Amino acid sequence: MNVGIIGAGLIGKTLAKKFSAAGHHVTLADARGVAAIQDVAQQAGAHAVELAAVGQDVQVLLVSIPFGAIPDLGSADNHRSQSKAAATCQKARKETFVFS
Repeated sequence: MNVGIIGAGLIGKTLAKKFSAAGHHVTLADARGVAAIQDVAQQAGAHAVELAAVGQDVQVLLVSIPFGAIPDLGSADNHRSQSKAAATCQKARKETFVFS
């Protein structure tokens, strides 16, 4: 399976490593650009690509970026076609939720 991951932080690189170890082809993208994540991608067994290319030829697209950065990313639909699944993978932060 071809997997695209947006976000090369702790969660994104861990997912990339796990999917690669399971035999999947993984592309990894980050707002910092290819050069900044090349070592992370290589260590995870993934291929570093630009954000615009991460959704090409993948069956699953995972978004693993800080919750507050999601508006800057735009819609996941910009990175995938209708034949693909998209999911977000984020660490919940206490200040993200409002309790009354």
